[in-house]
Amino acid sequence: MSPAQTTTVVLDPMGDVARSLGRIEDWLLFAEPDTFETDIVVRAGAAAAGATGLAVAEAFEAAPSLYAPEGDAELAPLAVVSGDLRGAVAAVHRALCALSDAQPPSGTLRALDLLSRCAVCSRSEDGAALRAVAKPAAGSLRLSPEAYGAYERFARAVLVDPLDRFAALPPRSTPPCSDAVPEAASGREVGL
Repeated sequence: MSPAQTTTVVLDPMGDVARSLGRIEDWLLFAEPDTFETDIVVRAGAAAAGATGLAVAEAFEAAPSLYAPEGDAELAPLAVVSGDLRGAVAAVHRALCALSDAQPPSGTLRALDLLSRCAVCSRSEDGAALRAVAKPAAGSLRLSPEAYGAYERFARAVLVDPLDRFAALPPRSTPPCSDAVPEAASGREVGL
């Protein structure tokens, strides 16, 4: 198998995916399924959530701090997790569907959606470039412009929540604001 099929690049701007998976595991373990078949599906989902949460937490503990090529902007955490997480996400999703009348913990759908998107996008060229960069290492790492381009494209592909994008991508440098604003009606400039 190629590295793209055996690892997943996970971008977690809020740093809460592993905790969310732990809450999902606990919730599934204490669920009360109606049938024996449902119980099997729920227990498999709990095991998948627990193992994935542990793998994600360990990967982020070993991941270096990442910085943009220029300036002091620290980027959102990025880690390489062993395994293709699509199977684990599918097992948890099946368990949630089996308990469709119950309310899962907050953050459940966000965490599963993020992991699913990361698993799919890890198979891209940008995922391959980030796998090469985000190897476990102590300390920090300033990304090259090429690696930062891959990081930025990967982040835009996997992060759909505006708050996640804000946390993951440093603001672009913009020229300072002018102290005069053009007046729409007359074309004159009005001081602020």
